[in-house]
Amino acid sequence: MRSSSLTPTVRVWGGRIMSKSRAVKFALAFGFVSVTFAGSALAEGDIVAGEKLFLRKCFGCHVVPAGAVAKGPSLRGVVGRPVASVEGFAFSDGLKAFGATGAVWDEATLDKFLADIIGFVRGMRMTMMPISRDTDRADLIAYLKSNK
Repeated sequence: MRSSSLTPTVRVWGGRIMSKSRAVKFALAFGFVSVTFAGSALAEGDIVAGEKLFLRKCFGCHVVPAGAVAKGPSLRGVVGRPVASVEGFAFSDGLKAFGATGAVWDEATLDKFLADIIGFVRGMRMTMMPISRDTDRADLIAYLKSNK
């Protein structure tokens, strides 16, 4: 089947022929759906994958049980907790100053922190490499949120 020579056409996936305007609408709709699903998956995170990441990256210095202190403070209930607020832990001057601003470890702050651990708060003793993948950070935050 041939399209009219007056209507601009585009050959798309599967060899189908459709008008350019319909192809653009299709592409925009598909792009919107893809972005929507990717965004919601990223926001949710995978708790199981986050736990594995915690054990690989964080467990050497941090623990989850409440009240326990290792090299770093316990991360139980960290999501929603004011920065540098765990009693009995000697926080660095940088984290104390950041906490004095009223900062809270919410999801957005944790995401920025994990993406640039050393640069986010100057004067910290923590030397872990940043977590560059958005999905890894979302997974880790989901795991931390699950440990209230």
